[in-house]
Amino acid sequence: MKSLENRHTAARGNSRTRARTEAEARAIARIRAAAAVVRHRQESLYDRLAERFRLAYEQGTDRSRAAMEVAAEKAREQMAAAGAVTRDQSERLKVLLLRDLDRTAAELRTAGERARERLDPARLGAGALASLAKALEAAGDGLHDFAHRADEALAYRTGEVTSAGTLTCAGCGGVLRFRETGTVPPCPSCRNTEFRKGY
Repeated sequence: MKSLENRHTAARGNSRTRARTEAEARAIARIRAAAAVVRHRQESLYDRLAERFRLAYEQGTDRSRAAMEVAAEKAREQMAAAGAVTRDQSERLKVLLLRDLDRTAAELRTAGERARERLDPARLGAGALASLAKALEAAGDGLHDFAHRADEALAYRTGEVTSAGTLTCAGCGGVLRFRETGTVPPCPSCRNTEFRKGY
């Protein structure tokens, strides 16, 4: 009798543990789904900001780096005024956009013809990188006027959004490849959160 009672008690305990584990798994799945929605929205907003930036830049006649900052601010203001993002969110996305712009310009300056082929707007399709490449193509000779940015300003961190390209982990040298705009995860190898970008 005692043995049967012990088995029932153990079964109830296992049942509660199983239910708690299943509830935790469902909660984690909901959190992951919500985080994916937030990431996707951020990436979509970044692509929209990049395209608005490109259009604003191409409408002007000045092809300097300063004109690109003005175009980025105009695009940021348009998105914030439309209610697509808050002022703080739009400012953060603008900073990330200008960082990607500088990194793409640096790549074009240093990697020569190979980079020009890889970053040819006709080959890139849609997305932030295509918009940046088109703007840089419109800059033409103005590209040489771009100031070299401090290396630290071109660091990419977990949680930030970035255009397509390759990120190299500053900790272990592991590589992350983005075929389109994406949110930077921690390094899958060493969990480091800082990266450098190349294309």
